[in-house]
Amino acid sequence: MESKEAVYFAFPFAIANPRFSYEIQNGWVDPSRDVLKGGSVEWSTVQHWVKEEGSDVAVGLTPIDSPLVTLGDIDRGTWPEKFIPRSSTVFSWVMNNYWAHRF
Repeated sequence: MESKEAVYFAFPFAIANPRFSYEIQNGWVDPSRDVLKGGSVEWSTVQHWVKEEGSDVAVGLTPIDSPLVTLGDIDRGTWPEKFIPRSSTVFSWVMNNYWAHRF
């Protein structure tokens, strides 16, 4: 089969106007301001924690077994220039076959 597909664990949080951050080896990243121009804002590798917060609530998530995450939407392969979440859902990326291989 050559059609592209992916499997995610979805963590849908009910947070209006979510702000995301995640832990890396030596600190925290806010994808809306800390990713260098041209860097990926569609998926991120998490060291231990993902934090999502709103005006009156914050949630922490520890994606131990699948630390590659997408924040606010699945990876659509569009390579956006800015991080603008489409929802408050954290998706933990389990697997995909997005890579083009010809045998």
